[in-house]
Amino acid sequence: MSLQRYALLLDFGASRIKSILLDLSTGEFSHPQSQPTSPNLVQAQLSEKAQKYEVSLDTIKSTFLGLCKTYIQDLNFSVEKILICSEMHGFIVTDENNKPLTPYISWKDQRSLEGSGDTSTFAQISKDCSGFYKSITGMRLRPSLPFSNFYHLAQNADLPKPCKIISLPEWLSICVDAHRNIAHETMAAGLGFYDLNTHRPSTQLQEYILERTGKRVAFNEVTEAVVPSATMKYRQKQIPVYLGVGDHPCAVLGAGNLPSKTISVNIGTGSQVSIIDYPNKVEILEYRPYFEGRRLATITHIPAGRALNVCMVFLEDIAKACGVNNLSFWDILTTLSMEDILNSTLKMNLSFFPGGWNYSSGGSIQEIQEGSLSLKNYLASLIRTLAYQYCDLIEKIDPDHVLKQIIVSGGIPQKIPVISGVIANVTGREVKQGHATADETLEGLKNLSTMTQENQKLQAKWET
Repeated sequence: MSLQRYALLLDFGASRIKSILLDLSTGEFSHPQSQPTSPNLVQAQLSEKAQKYEVSLDTIKSTFLGLCKTYIQDLNFSVEKILICSEMHGFIVTDENNKPLTPYISWKDQRSLEGSGDTSTFAQISKDCSGFYKSITGMRLRPSLPFSNFYHLAQNADLPKPCKIISLPEWLSICVDAHRNIAHETMAAGLGFYDLNTHRPSTQLQEYILERTGKRVAFNEVTEAVVPSATMKYRQKQIPVYLGVGDHPCAVLGAGNLPSKTISVNIGTGSQVSIIDYPNKVEILEYRPYFEGRRLATITHIPAGRALNVCMVFLEDIAKACGVNNLSFWDILTTLSMEDILNSTLKMNLSFFPGGWNYSSGGSIQEIQEGSLSLKNYLASLIRTLAYQYCDLIEKIDPDHVLKQIIVSGGIPQKIPVISGVIANVTGREVKQGHATADETLEGLKNLSTMTQENQKLQAKWET
């Protein structure tokens, strides 16, 4: 039996669920695992602009408990605590006693767009709330936000009143023992009801939902501290399960960003440009809670891995139609040089999804000339378009080049490192890659684990 003490770190991301052990004495990682996230229960497209994306709660629960069992029981490691980060902007509706009333509704869900034009739920919400929503939540309205999708659900489903909205990590706490009805601020804000000014759910937004749908909605208590939210009993031991935090701020933390000094470019399934405690007011910036009372100035929902996957699936379909199977165009992307990308000529728009950054009417390819529509030019133009959107946004946020360093993180630049080189070349700023020993989200959880070790008062409060 291992005599060492470990923390189990879990990342329930948008594309994959990752886990790793952290040695609490040495700070070293070991035994990483990764698996795809649970599939969408709803495969049918509702319309050109709206789709449902739901995940089984039982599957999420069994995955979580299965990973804990693997490390704690099967591999017999002495796990002292469990820390979690999660994709943001998804939700579950429960009754007052935490009984689930819906599956997990993902941030990829856009049911609020059902209807046509001005008759959709989202059109009505936009008409009513656009004037004040961002000043309350720090976010601009999107059809994929829980605020929008719950409004639609409340109008079209038989829900009790009151009912409660929780995030994915709050569901994981319910799945184990002695859970507390609390949520971390980074996850609570992602639900789209949170008032950044008062640090609690917005009374104005709750009353709006009640007036429009007849449904009174409640939330768990919100805290800024990363404290235990439940315990997992194993033999005679009780292992604290800490509050789950948002994967976006966790990645910013893990990549090594510094307040008002670095620009974070996180590129995964979705992507964000962020600055911790940025003092300048720029209209395109949104705001999110961070850690230790700090705040992220950010632009989110920038087309990234999810958009690239649309293009890769298209190419793979063509290859299969020609009788070529098992051809990975992702692998071809890794062979592109800086010169290939900078010299590519196709003008592309990757804004495929409503609610994404700069979305208008969908994506496009322009300026096709005779001889230019080759596979290499297509792929190189794709990566150039991806990289240039971050360069353009950084220039808008910091036109005076006050911030000299960019830290690039996330799964896409790990797979395609030339992206970092393109951003450095175009912006003229120093670009550093995030930590290489593990994914930035896991590095962020490692930092949070250290914070919980240093603050023994929070642990004592939980134990009493």
